[in-house]
Amino acid sequence: IGLGMYPLGRHLCGYYNNDYIHEGTLVPDVVFSLKVYNNELYAGGAFETLVKKKGSQWIPVGGHNNFNIRSMDIDTMNNFLFVGGGFSAVDDSIYSQGVAIWNGFYWETFGTQCTNCQGADVHVVKNYHGCVYATLWTGSQCCEERGCLVRWDGTAWQDVPSDTLRWAIHALEVHQDTLYVGGNYYYENGVNIGTLGKWYMPQDTTCNYLMPRAFVLEDTLILQQNQAVAQFYNNNAYVDSWSWDFGDGGSSQEKDPMHTYTDTGTYTAIVTVSSQGCVKTAQRTVVVELGTSINEIENFNYAFKIFPNPTSGSVTIECNLPENTKGEICLYNAFGSKEKQIPVTGGSNSVLLNTEHLAKGVSLCGLHVNGKQVCLEKIVKE
Repeated sequence: IGLGMYPLGRHLCGYYNNDYIHEGTLVPDVVFSLKVYNNELYAGGAFETLVKKKGSQWIPVGGHNNFNIRSMDIDTMNNFLFVGGGFSAVDDSIYSQGVAIWNGFYWETFGTQCTNCQGADVHVVKNYHGCVYATLWTGSQCCEERGCLVRWDGTAWQDVPSDTLRWAIHALEVHQDTLYVGGNYYYENGVNIGTLGKWYMPQDTTCNYLMPRAFVLEDTLILQQNQAVAQFYNNNAYVDSWSWDFGDGGSSQEKDPMHTYTDTGTYTAIVTVSSQGCVKTAQRTVVVELGTSINEIENFNYAFKIFPNPTSGSVTIECNLPENTKGEICLYNAFGSKEKQIPVTGGSNSVLLNTEHLAKGVSLCGLHVNGKQVCLEKIVKE
Protein backbone atom coordinates (compact mmCIF):
# COMPACT_ATOMS: atom_id res chain seq x y z
CA ILE A 1 0.00 0.00 0.00
CA GLY A 2 2.97 2.32 0.51
CA LEU A 3 2.96 5.24 2.91
CA GLY A 4 -0.67 6.26 2.56
CA MET A 5 -3.99 5.68 0.81
CA TYR A 6 -5.82 8.28 -1.22
CA PRO A 7 -9.37 8.04 -2.60
CA LEU A 8 -9.02 9.43 -6.11
CA GLY A 9 -12.30 9.36 -7.97
CA ARG A 10 -13.22 5.80 -8.84
CA HIS A 11 -9.81 4.43 -7.98
CA LEU A 12 -7.61 3.63 -5.00
CA CYS A 13 -3.96 4.65 -5.10
CA GLY A 14 -1.01 4.35 -2.77
CA TYR A 15 1.85 6.84 -2.57
CA TYR A 16 5.37 5.45 -2.29
CA ASN A 17 8.84 6.71 -3.27
CA ASN A 18 7.54 9.98 -4.77
CA ASP A 19 5.04 8.28 -7.02
CA TYR A 20 1.45 6.97 -7.03
CA ILE A 21 0.72 3.25 -7.30
CA HIS A 22 -2.60 2.13 -8.68
CA GLU A 23 -4.35 -0.06 -6.10
CA GLY A 24 -7.42 -1.15 -8.02
CA THR A 25 -10.73 0.18 -9.24
CA LEU A 26 -13.90 -0.07 -7.21
CA VAL A 27 -16.67 0.19 -9.76
CA PRO A 28 -19.07 1.68 -10.43
CA ASP A 29 -18.51 4.76 -8.29
CA VAL A 30 -16.42 6.80 -5.88
CA VAL A 31 -14.60 5.84 -2.66
CA PHE A 32 -15.70 7.96 0.33
CA SER A 33 -13.99 6.29 3.27
CA LEU A 34 -11.02 4.04 4.14
CA LYS A 35 -10.31 2.40 7.48
CA VAL A 36 -7.96 -0.27 8.83
CA TYR A 37 -9.98 -2.72 10.93
CA ASN A 38 -8.68 -6.01 12.35
CA ASN A 39 -5.46 -5.45 10.39
CA GLU A 40 -7.36 -5.33 7.09
CA LEU A 41 -8.03 -2.35 4.83
CA TYR A 42 -11.74 -1.59 4.33
CA ALA A 43 -13.29 0.78 1.80
CA GLY A 44 -16.76 2.27 1.51
CA GLY A 45 -18.35 4.46 -1.12
CA ALA A 46 -21.11 4.81 -3.68
CA PHE A 47 -20.86 1.13 -4.69
CA GLU A 48 -23.36 0.17 -1.95
CA THR A 49 -21.33 -2.51 -0.21
CA LEU A 50 -18.47 -2.73 2.26
CA VAL A 51 -15.28 -4.14 0.74
CA LYS A 52 -11.87 -5.15 2.07
CA LYS A 53 -8.51 -5.79 0.42
CA LYS A 54 -7.33 -9.37 0.05
CA GLY A 55 -4.02 -9.58 -1.78
CA SER A 56 -4.52 -7.71 -5.03
CA GLN A 57 -8.32 -8.04 -4.91
CA TRP A 58 -11.11 -6.09 -3.24
CA ILE A 59 -13.83 -8.41 -1.97
CA PRO A 60 -17.32 -7.51 -0.68
CA VAL A 61 -18.26 -8.35 2.91
CA GLY A 62 -21.62 -8.50 4.60
CA GLY A 63 -23.96 -8.39 1.63
CA HIS A 64 -25.59 -5.47 -0.15
CA ASN A 65 -26.56 -2.08 1.36
CA ASN A 66 -29.34 -0.08 -0.24
CA PHE A 67 -27.27 3.12 -0.52
CA ASN A 68 -23.76 4.51 -0.10
CA ILE A 69 -21.23 4.36 2.76
CA ARG A 70 -19.82 7.79 3.65
CA SER A 71 -17.78 7.30 6.81
CA MET A 72 -16.28 4.68 9.15
CA ASP A 73 -14.86 4.76 12.67
CA ILE A 74 -13.67 2.12 15.15
CA ASP A 75 -14.92 1.53 18.68
CA THR A 76 -11.79 0.05 20.26
CA MET A 77 -13.51 -1.09 23.49
CA ASN A 78 -15.95 -3.29 21.56
CA ASN A 79 -13.90 -3.71 18.38
CA PHE A 80 -16.79 -2.54 16.21
CA LEU A 81 -16.49 -0.83 12.85
CA PHE A 82 -19.19 1.85 12.83
CA VAL A 83 -20.37 2.63 9.32
CA GLY A 84 -22.37 5.70 8.33
CA GLY A 85 -24.06 6.64 5.07
CA GLY A 86 -27.32 7.14 3.25
CA PHE A 87 -28.57 3.56 3.61
CA SER A 88 -31.64 2.42 5.50
CA ALA A 89 -30.78 -1.30 5.28
CA VAL A 90 -27.59 -3.36 5.31
CA ASP A 91 -26.97 -6.96 4.27
CA ASP A 92 -30.01 -6.75 1.95
CA SER A 93 -32.64 -6.73 4.70
CA ILE A 94 -31.34 -5.56 8.12
CA TYR A 95 -32.99 -2.21 8.89
CA SER A 96 -30.47 0.37 10.12
CA GLN A 97 -31.12 4.01 9.28
CA GLY A 98 -27.84 5.68 8.38
CA VAL A 99 -25.54 3.97 10.94
CA ALA A 100 -24.72 0.29 11.32
CA ILE A 101 -22.13 -1.95 12.98
CA TRP A 102 -19.85 -4.34 11.14
CA ASN A 103 -18.49 -6.54 13.94
CA GLY A 104 -16.11 -8.58 11.79
CA PHE A 105 -18.57 -11.46 11.36
CA TYR A 106 -21.92 -9.89 10.44
CA TRP A 107 -23.89 -6.61 10.30
CA GLU A 108 -25.83 -5.27 13.28
CA THR A 109 -28.54 -2.64 13.22
CA PHE A 110 -28.02 0.63 15.09
CA GLY A 111 -31.49 2.13 15.16
CA THR A 112 -32.58 5.45 13.66
CA GLN A 113 -30.82 8.80 14.03
CA CYS A 114 -33.56 10.77 15.77
CA THR A 115 -37.32 11.21 15.95
CA ASN A 116 -38.90 12.01 12.54
CA CYS A 117 -35.49 11.61 10.91
CA GLN A 118 -36.28 9.03 8.25
CA GLY A 119 -34.23 9.37 5.08
CA ALA A 120 -31.36 11.36 6.62
CA ASP A 121 -27.91 10.87 5.13
CA VAL A 122 -25.08 10.39 7.65
CA HIS A 123 -21.81 11.94 6.44
CA VAL A 124 -19.49 11.32 9.43
CA VAL A 125 -19.47 8.92 12.39
CA LYS A 126 -17.14 9.28 15.39
CA ASN A 127 -16.67 7.63 18.79
CA TYR A 128 -16.30 10.03 21.71
CA HIS A 129 -16.41 9.24 25.45
CA GLY A 130 -18.35 5.99 25.06
CA CYS A 131 -20.93 7.45 22.65
CA VAL A 132 -21.24 7.34 18.88
CA TYR A 133 -21.76 10.69 17.14
CA ALA A 134 -23.24 11.06 13.66
CA THR A 135 -23.60 14.10 11.41
CA LEU A 136 -26.75 14.48 9.36
CA TRP A 137 -26.97 15.86 5.86
CA THR A 138 -27.84 19.55 6.04
CA GLY A 139 -30.79 19.17 3.66
CA SER A 140 -32.71 16.76 5.88
CA GLN A 141 -35.73 17.97 7.82
CA CYS A 142 -34.20 16.70 11.07
CA CYS A 143 -31.04 18.76 10.58
CA GLU A 144 -32.91 21.95 9.67
CA GLU A 145 -35.30 21.75 12.62
CA ARG A 146 -33.20 20.17 15.37
CA GLY A 147 -29.52 20.39 14.46
CA CYS A 148 -27.07 18.39 12.38
CA LEU A 149 -25.36 16.33 15.10
CA VAL A 150 -26.79 13.38 17.04
CA ARG A 151 -25.27 10.89 19.47
CA TRP A 152 -26.00 7.35 20.58
CA ASP A 153 -25.95 7.20 24.39
CA GLY A 154 -25.94 3.40 24.57
CA THR A 155 -29.69 2.94 24.40
CA ALA A 156 -31.08 5.49 21.92
CA TRP A 157 -30.16 8.36 19.58
CA GLN A 158 -30.26 11.82 21.14
CA ASP A 159 -30.03 15.23 19.48
CA VAL A 160 -26.96 17.18 20.54
CA PRO A 161 -28.55 20.22 22.22
CA SER A 162 -27.26 23.08 20.15
CA ASP A 163 -28.99 25.97 18.43
CA THR A 164 -25.95 26.75 16.30
CA LEU A 165 -25.11 23.44 14.59
CA ARG A 166 -27.52 24.03 11.73
CA TRP A 167 -24.80 23.84 9.10
CA ALA A 168 -23.42 20.95 7.08
CA ILE A 169 -20.82 19.06 9.13
CA HIS A 170 -18.04 17.34 7.20
CA ALA A 171 -15.48 16.48 9.89
CA LEU A 172 -15.35 15.25 13.49
CA GLU A 173 -12.21 14.71 15.57
CA VAL A 174 -11.43 14.21 19.25
CA HIS A 175 -8.66 16.43 20.64
CA GLN A 176 -7.75 17.06 24.29
CA ASP A 177 -10.90 15.43 25.60
CA THR A 178 -13.15 17.51 23.33
CA LEU A 179 -15.06 16.71 20.13
CA TYR A 180 -14.27 19.25 17.40
CA VAL A 181 -16.76 19.83 14.59
CA GLY A 182 -15.93 21.26 11.17
CA GLY A 183 -18.15 22.11 8.23
CA ASN A 184 -19.71 24.75 6.00
CA TYR A 185 -19.90 28.44 6.69
CA TYR A 186 -23.42 29.41 7.75
CA TYR A 187 -24.87 32.90 8.20
CA GLU A 188 -27.67 33.63 10.61
CA ASN A 189 -28.84 37.23 11.10
CA GLY A 190 -25.78 38.37 9.17
CA VAL A 191 -23.32 36.50 11.42
CA ASN A 192 -21.28 33.48 10.31
CA ILE A 193 -21.97 30.83 12.97
CA GLY A 194 -20.57 27.96 10.92
CA THR A 195 -17.20 26.44 9.98
CA LEU A 196 -15.94 25.24 13.40
CA GLY A 197 -17.42 24.25 16.72
CA LYS A 198 -16.68 22.01 19.69
CA TRP A 199 -18.65 19.81 22.03
CA TYR A 200 -17.72 18.45 25.44
CA MET A 201 -19.43 15.71 27.40
CA PRO A 202 -18.00 13.78 30.37
CA GLN A 203 -17.03 10.13 29.99
CA ASP A 204 -19.99 7.78 30.13
CA THR A 205 -20.32 6.54 33.73
CA THR A 206 -23.00 3.96 32.95
CA CYS A 207 -22.28 0.46 31.63
CA ASN A 208 -23.85 1.22 28.25
CA TYR A 209 -20.45 1.51 26.58
CA LEU A 210 -19.73 -2.19 27.14
CA MET A 211 -21.33 -4.32 24.41
CA PRO A 212 -19.88 -7.87 24.51
CA ARG A 213 -20.37 -10.36 21.72
CA ALA A 214 -19.67 -14.08 21.52
CA PHE A 215 -18.56 -15.32 18.12
CA VAL A 216 -17.60 -18.76 16.90
CA LEU A 217 -15.62 -19.61 13.78
CA GLU A 218 -18.17 -22.27 12.73
CA ASP A 219 -21.52 -22.68 14.46
CA THR A 220 -22.20 -26.14 13.01
CA LEU A 221 -19.53 -28.77 13.68
CA ILE A 222 -19.11 -32.40 12.65
CA LEU A 223 -18.26 -34.89 15.39
CA GLN A 224 -15.20 -36.72 14.12
CA GLN A 225 -13.74 -39.53 16.23
CA ASN A 226 -15.76 -38.24 19.20
CA GLN A 227 -14.36 -34.72 18.90
CA ALA A 228 -15.57 -31.41 17.47
CA VAL A 229 -13.34 -28.37 17.96
CA ALA A 230 -14.89 -24.89 18.26
CA GLN A 231 -12.94 -21.63 18.17
CA PHE A 232 -14.68 -18.86 20.12
CA TYR A 233 -14.03 -15.12 20.03
CA ASN A 234 -14.95 -12.19 22.25
CA ASN A 235 -14.84 -8.61 20.97
CA ASN A 236 -13.65 -6.92 24.20
CA ALA A 237 -9.86 -6.88 24.29
CA TYR A 238 -9.52 -4.29 27.07
CA VAL A 239 -11.80 -5.58 29.83
CA ASP A 240 -10.64 -6.86 33.23
CA SER A 241 -11.69 -10.50 32.81
CA TRP A 242 -13.48 -13.08 30.67
CA SER A 243 -15.35 -16.17 31.82
CA TRP A 244 -16.69 -18.73 29.33
CA ASP A 245 -19.27 -21.45 29.95
CA PHE A 246 -19.40 -23.72 26.89
CA GLY A 247 -22.70 -25.38 27.79
CA ASP A 248 -21.25 -28.86 28.27
CA GLY A 249 -19.62 -28.38 31.65
CA GLY A 250 -16.42 -26.90 30.19
CA SER A 251 -15.14 -23.41 30.95
CA SER A 252 -12.28 -21.00 30.19
CA GLN A 253 -10.86 -17.69 31.37
CA GLU A 254 -9.28 -16.82 28.01
CA LYS A 255 -10.49 -14.09 25.69
CA ASP A 256 -10.63 -16.30 22.57
CA PRO A 257 -10.67 -19.92 23.73
CA MET A 258 -10.69 -23.12 21.71
CA HIS A 259 -12.99 -25.82 23.09
CA THR A 260 -13.50 -29.48 22.18
CA TYR A 261 -17.01 -30.97 22.34
CA THR A 262 -17.22 -34.73 22.70
CA ASP A 263 -20.86 -35.44 21.91
CA THR A 264 -23.58 -34.32 19.55
CA GLY A 265 -26.11 -31.74 20.66
CA THR A 266 -27.03 -28.06 20.70
CA TYR A 267 -24.90 -26.04 23.13
CA THR A 268 -25.23 -22.45 24.36
CA ALA A 269 -21.82 -20.92 25.03
CA ILE A 270 -21.90 -17.86 27.31
CA VAL A 271 -19.13 -15.33 27.88
CA THR A 272 -19.19 -12.99 30.89
CA VAL A 273 -16.94 -9.93 30.72
CA SER A 274 -16.17 -7.45 33.49
CA SER A 275 -14.77 -3.95 33.13
CA GLN A 276 -14.41 -1.37 35.91
CA GLY A 277 -17.35 -2.79 37.83
CA CYS A 278 -19.52 -3.40 34.76
CA VAL A 279 -20.48 -7.05 34.16
CA LYS A 280 -22.23 -8.16 30.99
CA THR A 281 -22.81 -11.40 29.11
CA ALA A 282 -23.22 -12.59 25.53
CA GLN A 283 -23.99 -15.99 24.09
CA ARG A 284 -23.62 -18.09 20.95
CA THR A 285 -25.30 -21.37 19.97
CA VAL A 286 -23.19 -24.21 18.60
CA VAL A 287 -24.61 -27.34 16.99
CA VAL A 288 -22.53 -30.53 17.00
CA GLU A 289 -23.84 -33.22 14.69
CA LEU A 290 -22.86 -36.37 12.93
CA GLY A 291 -21.82 -36.09 9.31
CA THR A 292 -23.73 -37.46 6.37
CA SER A 293 -25.47 -40.80 6.50
CA ILE A 294 -22.22 -42.35 5.26
CA ASN A 295 -20.56 -43.89 8.32
CA GLU A 296 -17.16 -43.68 6.65
CA ILE A 297 -17.35 -39.88 6.82
CA GLU A 298 -18.41 -39.85 10.47
CA ASN A 299 -15.63 -42.14 11.69
CA PHE A 300 -12.96 -41.48 9.10
CA ASN A 301 -9.43 -40.71 10.26
CA TYR A 302 -8.50 -37.56 8.38
CA ALA A 303 -4.91 -37.66 9.71
CA PHE A 304 -4.85 -33.87 9.78
CA LYS A 305 -1.30 -32.68 10.58
CA ILE A 306 0.58 -29.36 10.43
CA PHE A 307 4.37 -29.29 10.79
CA PRO A 308 6.69 -27.77 11.78
CA ASN A 309 4.53 -25.99 14.30
CA PRO A 310 5.56 -23.48 15.66
CA THR A 311 7.22 -22.22 12.51
CA SER A 312 9.22 -19.28 11.23
CA GLY A 313 8.82 -20.20 7.55
CA SER A 314 6.78 -22.69 5.56
CA VAL A 315 4.56 -25.45 6.97
CA THR A 316 3.36 -28.72 5.50
CA ILE A 317 -0.33 -29.54 5.89
CA GLU A 318 -1.32 -33.18 5.46
CA CYS A 319 -4.75 -34.82 5.43
CA ASN A 320 -6.59 -37.86 4.12
CA LEU A 321 -10.08 -37.68 2.64
CA PRO A 322 -12.45 -40.50 1.70
CA GLU A 323 -12.42 -41.41 -1.98
CA ASN A 324 -14.64 -39.31 -4.25
CA THR A 325 -14.76 -36.57 -1.63
CA LYS A 326 -13.85 -32.91 -2.03
CA GLY A 327 -12.76 -30.58 0.72
CA GLU A 328 -10.93 -27.37 1.54
CA ILE A 329 -8.11 -26.37 3.82
CA CYS A 330 -9.04 -22.94 5.20
CA LEU A 331 -6.67 -20.48 6.85
CA TYR A 332 -7.94 -17.82 9.28
CA ASN A 333 -6.26 -14.88 10.95
CA ALA A 334 -6.40 -14.13 14.69
CA PHE A 335 -9.74 -12.32 14.25
CA GLY A 336 -11.48 -15.23 12.50
CA SER A 337 -11.30 -13.76 8.99
CA LYS A 338 -10.59 -16.25 6.21
CA GLU A 339 -7.20 -15.61 4.61
CA LYS A 340 -6.88 -18.46 2.15
CA GLN A 341 -8.75 -21.51 0.86
CA ILE A 342 -6.95 -24.51 -0.68
CA PRO A 343 -8.93 -27.32 -2.38
CA VAL A 344 -8.14 -30.94 -1.51
CA THR A 345 -9.52 -34.20 -2.92
CA GLY A 346 -10.11 -37.81 -1.91
CA GLY A 347 -7.03 -39.74 -0.83
CA SER A 348 -3.78 -38.43 0.60
CA ASN A 349 -3.05 -34.69 0.39
CA SER A 350 0.11 -32.77 1.21
CA VAL A 351 0.24 -28.98 0.87
CA LEU A 352 3.34 -26.83 1.33
CA LEU A 353 2.26 -23.43 2.64
CA ASN A 354 4.41 -20.32 2.80
CA THR A 355 3.39 -18.42 5.95
CA GLU A 356 4.84 -15.11 4.76
CA HIS A 357 1.35 -13.59 4.54
CA LEU A 358 0.40 -14.71 8.08
CA ALA A 359 0.94 -12.36 11.01
CA LYS A 360 3.16 -13.45 13.87
CA GLY A 361 1.29 -15.23 16.63
CA VAL A 362 -1.62 -17.63 16.36
CA SER A 363 -3.59 -18.33 13.19
CA LEU A 364 -6.04 -21.13 12.53
CA CYS A 365 -6.12 -23.89 9.94
CA GLY A 366 -9.29 -25.90 9.40
CA LEU A 367 -10.29 -28.84 7.24
CA HIS A 368 -13.76 -28.71 5.69
CA VAL A 369 -15.54 -31.62 4.03
CA ASN A 370 -18.89 -31.21 2.31
CA GLY A 371 -18.90 -27.62 3.53
CA LYS A 372 -18.58 -28.57 7.22
CA GLN A 373 -15.61 -28.26 9.56
CA VAL A 374 -14.18 -31.64 10.58
CA CYS A 375 -10.75 -30.59 11.96
CA LEU A 376 -9.23 -27.40 13.37
CA GLU A 377 -5.65 -26.68 14.50
CA LYS A 378 -3.62 -23.64 15.50
CA ILE A 379 -0.59 -22.44 13.55
CA VAL A 380 1.93 -20.56 15.65
CA LYS A 381 4.23 -18.27 13.67
CA GLU A 382 7.35 -17.15 15.50
